[in-house]
Amino acid sequence: MNIIITGTSSGIGYALVEELLFNYHDIYIHAITRNQRALSNLQKKYKKNLFVYNYNLSKTHHLQKLISRLQKISPIDIIINNAAVLIKKNAPDLSLNDFYKTYYLNTYVPFTLSVSLIPNLQKSNIPHVINIGSMGGLEKNLKFKGMSFYSSSKAALANITECLAQEFKSTGIHFNYLALGTVQTKMMKKAFPTHKALHKPKDIAKFIAHFTIHYPRFFNGQLIPVASDII
Repeated sequence: MNIIITGTSSGIGYALVEELLFNYHDIYIHAITRNQRALSNLQKKYKKNLFVYNYNLSKTHHLQKLISRLQKISPIDIIINNAAVLIKKNAPDLSLNDFYKTYYLNTYVPFTLSVSLIPNLQKSNIPHVINIGSMGGLEKNLKFKGMSFYSSSKAALANITECLAQEFKSTGIHFNYLALGTVQTKMMKKAFPTHKALHKPKDIAKFIAHFTIHYPRFFNGQLIPVASDII
């Protein structure tokens, strides 16, 4: 089983790589990271099952080069779009560049990566695309100061998940969106220094791994709240 995971240098992505390699057999993890050294210990331990791709997905040419490499993998069974950026600023301080950075990585990258690899996913018996989202990206949930671009980019990703699930329904590829509350990661701590989340990356990683592998046939086009802890 070939599993692609983005944003694996730390936090949920790193914990997810570790969880899958330790608890599941006959899998091959293709981990996308901006910092290859962050995964060096796991690479030494699981060298036959872990392939590390050192790309900065916020750069267009890196994304295109990565897609070209991943298109050589057949089949691709699972894609977990986890990479994201959080720019926390009050609305008057947000710039066009902030908008571009946020929507590019949080929305465009998972969309383009998934669509570009449709032929590879179609060769799998259990093709499943998981978009890691946010409770703040769900309609009618509580929103927070300084999170305009982050939350709205995750809302766009939620809508894209529903659209792709419908568009590719006949192919058997399932697309789902996991809406997380706060998790004790570096990104969360930087945005909210005084808040201590109830959930650690390894706890969320266990859920994501189990859901991704065991439930691809039961859900499609669903926006699923996972962590109830919100700020």
